[in-house]
Amino acid sequence: MKKLAVSISSFELLIKQGCAYVDKTAHLCKLVKNYVAFFLSRPRRFGKSLTCSTLEAIFLGKKELFAGLAISSMEYDWKEYPVIHMSFAEIEHKTDKELIDNIKINLYNCAQKYSVSIDQTMTPGACLAQLIIKLYEKHGPVAVIIDEYDKPILDHIDDKEMVEQMQKLMRSLYGVFKGNNVSSCMRFLFITGVSRFSKVSLFSELNNLEDLSMRESFAIMCGYTQQELEANFKEHINALAQAKGWTHEQVLVELKRWYNGFKFSNQGEKVYNPFSISNCFKAQSFENYWFSSGTPKFMLSALTDAPEEKRNELKEQLLTLELQRISSSSIQSFNIARLYDNLLVLFLQTGYLTIKEYDDFATMYSLHYPNEEVRRSCTEQIMLELEQVSSCVACGRS
Repeated sequence: MKKLAVSISSFELLIKQGCAYVDKTAHLCKLVKNYVAFFLSRPRRFGKSLTCSTLEAIFLGKKELFAGLAISSMEYDWKEYPVIHMSFAEIEHKTDKELIDNIKINLYNCAQKYSVSIDQTMTPGACLAQLIIKLYEKHGPVAVIIDEYDKPILDHIDDKEMVEQMQKLMRSLYGVFKGNNVSSCMRFLFITGVSRFSKVSLFSELNNLEDLSMRESFAIMCGYTQQELEANFKEHINALAQAKGWTHEQVLVELKRWYNGFKFSNQGEKVYNPFSISNCFKAQSFENYWFSSGTPKFMLSALTDAPEEKRNELKEQLLTLELQRISSSSIQSFNIARLYDNLLVLFLQTGYLTIKEYDDFATMYSLHYPNEEVRRSCTEQIMLELEQVSSCVACGRS
């Protein structure tokens, strides 16, 4: 029985340690075949960082790590490219100055790795542009992978002034990719995070960024399908059945009820939360793992900042979810400056709600809880948060 990679997000480490890996390389091969700038948003703990790490291994030409995986039998040249991989989950950003300094350190370390030099007296954006150009001149086209692109902003969401500073800084950083002198030096760009804000917020300078977040052909790139679950975790399912005194089929029913149900496109297949599945198999218990690992700060901030009538409206929506519909345009125009304006969209992006069905004629989405784990989280913990916020507001008035 293969080990479970509960906290491993490095593809190379996962493969070398013989951990269970659900093969998503066929989807990734589609991405890497040609240069395009891609964006993907998914809820936290959904395999985004592992996806970034896998892409890095592909561009570094580490073919040996992919033996037996789908991409090994697909047409791909395995040419090695210089890779800039930035994860803002690992770059400290308590202040804008700290973020600036640490971005430069990250870029400097990358430059050292490839034996090129950059001028660290310049802005982070200028440093990034210089690094890409120098890498191209010495090693050829560059692959850039950015994980948790929105974290420096979301971590300060309750500080309006800091948000504006972070937003300005990050917009200038991402704007580098638009310039012809930089884009002509690039082989690939992949940006991922939790939020899917309107392009005006951060990517106003990057018009060629292709959003895969709700694309049918990539809807199951993160998360496990039913077939993937049964094919890759058969022994773990049997072990859980033995521990519970259940049949194999009974375990499958409960796994689906608790952890399946996430849907990332209009017609896409439902998928399981990888984090919850791994924890369930490890603990051999059906519990709330995903929510317990931490509620996004920006979501709690939105609940706190929302006017009382918005909070009351959300309570009603969470209790009568089968009646809730939102337009496709409201998803596309979600604005970071007013998170509470559409709390249902916020819940959708963070994974607390998912798509139930799509009305193509009316261009409206119906939303619901994806599964039992999330339903309990929302009806118990989120409702408690809402009640506490309302109580604090009431106390402030008295």
